[in-house]
Amino acid sequence: MADYSIQGADIAFYVRDYGTSGVWKRLVCEDTLTFDFSSEVTTTKTKCGTFKGLQVPEFKVSGTGATNSQPTTSEYSSDQMTTDMNAITKKEFRIQDVATLGSVILLAGAGYFSSQQITFNNGEVVKFTYNFEGTGTLETHES
Repeated sequence: MADYSIQGADIAFYVRDYGTSGVWKRLVCEDTLTFDFSSEVTTTKTKCGTFKGLQVPEFKVSGTGATNSQPTTSEYSSDQMTTDMNAITKKEFRIQDVATLGSVILLAGAGYFSSQQITFNNGEVVKFTYNFEGTGTLETHES
């Protein structure tokens, strides 16, 4: 039987400025990547049954990485993230498989980096965590 599983190490987070045809930059030295997609549900219980109301889905991306003081032109660094947060720069993102650039799995949309934390622990490399809040509609593809 064939193994069609996907390894987490084969998936990466890419960003570029919203509405441009610019180069997709891969998040530098990524360690973890989490995608959260949810809809708020309201429940109304009546004498004739329970009814569920759903809000428009929301999505978030979060993760961790190690800083790199000399990122390449195809890498998106924690320093660039800080600059984009200061300027409130809307970004497009893609979470995709690295080998075939989204032909196996693709989650894409737009939004803003909403938080960043950098740690400077003794005996460790400098690390960062981030949160990215999505806006609009999520595009998805999985073969």
